[in-house]
Amino acid sequence: MVRSRGAIPAGERSASPDPRSVLRPREFEIFQLIGQGLKTLEISRRLGISANTVETHRKNLASKLNASGAELVRFAAIYNQTALPRSEPR
Repeated sequence: MVRSRGAIPAGERSASPDPRSVLRPREFEIFQLIGQGLKTLEISRRLGISANTVETHRKNLASKLNASGAELVRFAAIYNQTALPRSEPR
């Protein structure tokens, strides 16, 4: 079986790693916004980046966290509800 670099078939996925340990700061920021229920266009407007850039980040997040797109949204929402501290002060 040939797989793309970093891709793990659904049947072989293990538990998702801790997002803080594998994501860059900008990726983690987008991960948190996804967990807050924001859609791609809302995230792009809030951060001042293109919707295509947000979509690229979403794909990278899913790959790094061994999750499908839907799993990413669910994981981000659960993480936001349970992670302490809830957000970093600005």
